[in-house]
Order: sequence, then structure tokens, then C-alpha cells
Amino acid sequence: MRYVLLTTNGSRNDGAFFEALVENLSIACFSIQGINNESYQRIMHPPKQVTLENILLKIELVVKERDKKGRRRQMLVGVTSLVHPANTGSYERFSERLYNIGVDYLHFNPILPSLAAHRLNFTPEQAKTTKEEFSRLKESYKNKLFLRVATPLFKEKETFYYNPNTRLNQDICLVSLLQPHIMPISKTQNCAALVACRYQPNITTNENYLYSPELGTKSFSDIWTPENVARINYNAKSCDSCSSGSQLRALDWMLQMKKEYLQNFLHEYETKGLN
Repeated sequence: MRYVLLTTNGSRNDGAFFEALVENLSIACFSIQGINNESYQRIMHPPKQVTLENILLKIELVVKERDKKGRRRQMLVGVTSLVHPANTGSYERFSERLYNIGVDYLHFNPILPSLAAHRLNFTPEQAKTTKEEFSRLKESYKNKLFLRVATPLFKEKETFYYNPNTRLNQDICLVSLLQPHIMPISKTQNCAALVACRYQPNITTNENYLYSPELGTKSFSDIWTPENVARINYNAKSCDSCSSGSQLRALDWMLQMKKEYLQNFLHEYETKGLN
């Protein structure tokens, strides 16, 4: 079975876009990094007319339309957010709102790999509050919501959530599979190239990392074939073009965890359903 996943910040005002989500997706993931009014504006930098409440209402609309069309068993709707100092004290209220809307899963992900470089260190009080909130969340939504929270490892000067220099799977580059890059090449023909890596555009000149130069004139399903994916993966796993190895390894670590989680999630969803 083929699953189609789309991550969106939900800021579009195009009603047809959200109708298409309900009609075609297996998983709709809304990325909301700021979970209160102040942190949403500070972290997301949305267009002036877009507010956190706007986004939550759109998620609610998608959930209702999905259920009305009888696609609850075929489509998951979820939200991913951040463990961030500016979100301190808002996790429980935000989670309750999403639970009442009827989302299927909620993830609070880490900022990678460290907050210190961005001057986003938690104060001791923020660290304490965050740990306590997560502990209550895990207990409150047990068997009610697929909830995943990062494990904060608060340190005196820096905040690390995991070791970004450890790659869990040495035989695959998950960036090439989960975050390929669409590069427009012809406005007149409405055509684009699909390449393996969004972080290293220079590799787009290497055919080893090219899925196809015909995205647009060919459908995605014609390009995303097992043979093509295997060829790209074989070449990309040993790619040495990346100028930011630590960042790539950190992203790869995070994507590997997401892949494993979603595989388990889909299995549970199909075999047992959601409460």
C-alpha cells in the first residue's frame, strides 16, 4: 500500500488546497512551532493576517471534512511542534485544544542539535516547568492520543536533546528519501527536476542524485519507482558533498526516528484503530 504524507504550516487561504488534502492524503501533518499567540508570531513569522487561531480552525475543518467523507480510517491528521523556551507553560493547553479538535497524533520535537548556538537556553524555571508538563501530558493522554515528546536533557550552559553525531542507519540517507528537492527548470513547460538533496544544490548537476528532470510532465508516481529510489539511495548514502556533516547527521537521526515511529503508528492504526 502506498501512503501520501504532506507537511504544511497551514497558512494558505485556498479552500481548494484543504479540500485536496482531505481527498488525497494518508497523513496530513500541520507544523506549528509556536503554541501560544506570542511564540507563534515570534517563531513562525507568519503573514500579518495569519494567527495561531486561524491555523487551529483550519485543522478543525480538515478533521471534520475527513470524518464527513468517511475517511477516518484512511487518513491521519496530526501536528508537530517544538520543545522551545517560548512554549513553556503552554503545552498542556495546546494539547487539550488539539485533542478536542480530534487530531490523531501530536509530536513535540527537539530543536537540533543544541539551543545554545541560537541563544535559546532554558532558564532553570523553564526547564523545571517543561519536565513537569511533559510528565503530566504523558499520563493525561495515555491511550487517548498518539503523543510523542522529546526527552529534554537540560545542562548548565547548553541544551542537548540527543547526540547529533550518531547516525542510526549507515546504509541509507533519509534526506534523499524524505526531503528531496524540487528545482524549477522550465516555467513555460511547467516542469521541474526532483533531486536527492535540498541542502546541497551543487549535487543537482550530478545525474547520480537526479530522480528525474521531468517532474510536471511526468507524474510523481512515475518517477518515485522502486528502481529509481534504490538507485538514488545507493549513491546518496555515500555522498560526501555535504558541507555541514553534523547538521545532516542530526537531521538524518531525526528522520530515522520519525520513519520508525510512523511505521509503528500506521501498523497500530490499521490493526487496532484509534480510541
